[in-house]
Amino acid sequence: MKYAEKLKSTITNLNEELKIANCNNKEAVQKKIKLCEGLIEAWEKPLELKTIPEYREKTKEIIGFEEFVEEIDTYLQSARYLQKIGEVPDQKFYLLLGPPGIGKSYTARTIARALGKQFININCVSAFLGELVGWPQSYQAADCGQIAKIMSEKKDRSPVILFDEIDKCQDTAVLNTMSLLLDDTKNKTDFDDKFLQLNIPMDEAIFICTANDIKKLPNFVLSRCTKVNIKILSWEQRMEIAKLELDKSLKKYHLEIHRNRFSNNLLKKCLTEEWGIRGTKDNVQKIIQKFLTLGLNEEDEFDPRKTPANLNDYDWKLTGKKEYERDCPAVRDQPHKQNCECFFSEQVPGWEENMKKVFSQEPTEQIKRPTNEKNQKTEAKRKSERLQTQIQVSNKKLHLLRNGKGY
Repeated sequence: MKYAEKLKSTITNLNEELKIANCNNKEAVQKKIKLCEGLIEAWEKPLELKTIPEYREKTKEIIGFEEFVEEIDTYLQSARYLQKIGEVPDQKFYLLLGPPGIGKSYTARTIARALGKQFININCVSAFLGELVGWPQSYQAADCGQIAKIMSEKKDRSPVILFDEIDKCQDTAVLNTMSLLLDDTKNKTDFDDKFLQLNIPMDEAIFICTANDIKKLPNFVLSRCTKVNIKILSWEQRMEIAKLELDKSLKKYHLEIHRNRFSNNLLKKCLTEEWGIRGTKDNVQKIIQKFLTLGLNEEDEFDPRKTPANLNDYDWKLTGKKEYERDCPAVRDQPHKQNCECFFSEQVPGWEENMKKVFSQEPTEQIKRPTNEKNQKTEAKRKSERLQTQIQVSNKKLHLLRNGKGY
């Protein structure tokens, strides 16, 4: 029996149950029927695959992760060919291994969007079994798991499912369920949702795991997932990310017209000494928010004349974040241990030669201040008064020295 037919049979039984259901479980039965209807649509409609040009256009915004983007590109090409000849492509399981903050989760989400698939994010640090497989109808807060819910609501039987930071998962029941889902010999028949009380085939989903520490990974992840190498972000890539974050933040506050005032030299100061890019993004956001508040007047309107004339010279109080391995002696200002995972700038292509010039002068567009004849005269008078004061102090010092009194 095809899966859609099995679901229709389930709905028939649920409707019969609804006729005799008491008030306590009527709502739960209706919820089950609605979920099954969504799953029926997911399994009855043909599986759509994006074209290669569509995929490549969407993945242009991913910086770094070249090997992973290429890996999915190859998968998509083969999947389109197999679909054309009436065959089913092999299921894919991927492992993105690297330090925190480099964009693994963001890249997984972008890949899902580029493939035209729904994205299901399971945070393994806080995940619990009910989130995956639901809660039985006997529970007061009975509901289906997150996987079944999104597949039903979005009518997608082939989502991209992310097990984020799977190396930090401590729940044995959750790990057992993830092991089942990452097993292409069992996930078609053995994954059951406890609320729906039926099997949900997961053999067409794409699974992506992310992790920071390979030593803490379960064996089933290492043996079943394709490990994707993630190269260290170069200086140029970090600057590109900073520029994208700047443009995004300026657009959010409708300040795009002032883009030319933010020089590359200022963005260099946003870069942080860490493998990831979170600190850099935080610094860019901090600059834009401070720039906005400096320019707000009493009517909450933005007046650029109130902002610093030269943004490079302003003290933005940026985070000078440097990443250390937790148990490395360097945290206590001692020599690094051998093969530690602390940040070393010389390992980042382009960092040393470019960051040496971070405080060099660089032309930047300055805000023009309104001037008039009265302001000019006032400024000239202030300069004259300061000069006279300096002359008087110098004369007094000279007089004291001549009389041998010192000062």
